[in-house]
Amino acid sequence: MAAAATAPVDARAQATGGRDDELQHAAATLSYGAASLDMSRLALEKAQNPAVKRFADAEVAEQETLATVLASLSEGRNSVAPQIQPKLEQRQELDRMRQLSAGFDQAYVNHQIGTHRELLTLQERYLAKAQEPVFKAVAMLARGHIKEHLATLEVLKQDVQ
Repeated sequence: MAAAATAPVDARAQATGGRDDELQHAAATLSYGAASLDMSRLALEKAQNPAVKRFADAEVAEQETLATVLASLSEGRNSVAPQIQPKLEQRQELDRMRQLSAGFDQAYVNHQIGTHRELLTLQERYLAKAQEPVFKAVAMLARGHIKEHLATLEVLKQDVQ
């Protein structure tokens, strides 16, 4: 009888833990996405290479869409929408990039490669334990786009060196 009495409590704890995992994943993805978004907006102003500008333009559109989707999913979970702020070190890197003139394109591409690798790791870790189907589907789509972007960025890296 004691086991039966604790079963609903355990199920609720697992459900809450799952929701926390979803929200933590959304918040982390939004943080990295915000860094990529801010850097890409800067690249639209400063980049010289047309292919780099095209990538930045596509990245801005994609990150804005992903932020909207994840924020609306998070709000729908009876929670406060995650903060969409880059981490301190990402903001400091953005400030450093604002000061660059020569070499901006190369620095931007390298930054994007690093950010996308971190985003890919984040998605893969989340997908290994994902429970909630909608968040899982968004992460699967994001993972595919991130892999495509990494391939594109590797080509751009050769162009800007």
